[in-house]
Amino acid sequence: MITQNINIDTIRQYIKSLPRHQLNQLINELTREQHSATINNLSKHISEIRHSEHVICPHCGSIHCKKNGTVRGSQRFYCKDCMKYFAGTNETPFFRSQKDKDVWFKYIELMLSGVSVRKTGTICKMSKNTALEWRHKICNTLIKKLSANKLSGISEIDDTFFKFSFKGMKGMSINTHVEKKRGISNDLICYTTGVSRGGKVVATYNGMGKNSTDKMEQCFKNKVEYKDDTLLISDCEKSYGEFARNHNVKIIQSKAENHKCKGYKHVSRGNLNMNSVNSFHSMLKAMIKRTHGVGRKYLHGYIQWTAWAKQVTKLAFNQQISAMFNDLCQY
Repeated sequence: MITQNINIDTIRQYIKSLPRHQLNQLINELTREQHSATINNLSKHISEIRHSEHVICPHCGSIHCKKNGTVRGSQRFYCKDCMKYFAGTNETPFFRSQKDKDVWFKYIELMLSGVSVRKTGTICKMSKNTALEWRHKICNTLIKKLSANKLSGISEIDDTFFKFSFKGMKGMSINTHVEKKRGISNDLICYTTGVSRGGKVVATYNGMGKNSTDKMEQCFKNKVEYKDDTLLISDCEKSYGEFARNHNVKIIQSKAENHKCKGYKHVSRGNLNMNSVNSFHSMLKAMIKRTHGVGRKYLHGYIQWTAWAKQVTKLAFNQQISAMFNDLCQY
């Protein structure tokens, strides 16, 4: 019988006296208890953020849900409308995660600091493949979060281009030899980006090669709020002007001082410049250089990660970590 006067030395001596098979049973039992507490801790923290007002079903969006026991320490719910079961971590990167929230916070800190996947795995005590999988989970979540972004007010738009990378395509019958061409060729991936003065960032895939009005209609039509106070600032690309006229949106187009473009003059308009979108492009190029190129399959996720980082640049680093964790809990 355990009394209140027992101390750690007594427990240590008792454990040493146990036979090997009982010692293994004790280790397994303590491991299960620790695992259950870890899952419970993470699940409880996510539920406090995600279900602060009421529980929402991830399958149908209904609020008519009730608790339905626990599974491996995680709270389980039942939806009365679609009659499906779900956990508090459903459709989040934390679903079926075996790690505590402290590990996730540390991983997010390293990810935002630009630490490599291999070194992150070593610090967080996980394999390189697991660390890479976590990064892709986070990027996919940020894609869902930023998909609702729309430009409003004064917004800057411009195109940026990336080389097609064949990383992650081993074993596929693809001709990886691409002849280098001058200028903007159809071998380059085009992304149309926009940064509003309100802090919203939009980055949409715009096909291969140079931009056009038809491409703008397909990829950028739902990314602008068509209001009277919306003003687009761009360079002298004709597709921007035609897109703005088609949707009755005000636009200011001007050329750079060292750029020759017929019909456009360099105009100094104070704060009506393209510094914000150019800064975003610099962040994208730095990300590509830091990761030694991103495969075409995962490029969109990395771009949305950089777009999210652009939106939170004014926050302190600790606030950025908390903001990232909260976004992962909600989407």
